[in-house]
Amino acid sequence: MSDHGGADRRGRVSAVISVAALALLLGGAAVAWWLVGDLTESGVRDPNFMFRAPEWAARHPRLIGIIGIACVVMGLIAVARVVAGQVRPEARVRAAVLEALALADGLVIGFVLRLLTVGAEGASFTGLTLVLGVPPLVLLSGVLLRAIHRFSRNDLVA
Repeated sequence: MSDHGGADRRGRVSAVISVAALALLLGGAAVAWWLVGDLTESGVRDPNFMFRAPEWAARHPRLIGIIGIACVVMGLIAVARVVAGQVRPEARVRAAVLEALALADGLVIGFVLRLLTVGAEGASFTGLTLVLGVPPLVLLSGVLLRAIHRFSRNDLVA
């Protein structure tokens, strides 16, 4: 019976860490989107876009930022509470690194998305963003996925 309780606790801790990572990833993307802001050139009558931002995102940037901040705060609180009391000491560092990677990946995603939606007259730096922004994004996302995959549920609960 006690082994089942330990497995159940490991499952809860693993779920909280996964949900916190998702909240940090999405929240980080929303915060970066909001902080970077619209970079469309002013004064251009008909700017060219590689990708247009969704209409609701253009109308509600502050709401996106507030929701993103709330997600980041909730993700940090959730992982801090779980890691502080229920996780083995060696797994605490791995959980913290995983959450930091999720937040960093979210911030990079938001920044790259904001750059890809810039409106400019003629040529813009969108191509440069694709060349210089997407490879680090893919690399960081790959590191994050590898870290999640290697995070053993057996190492979580003391």
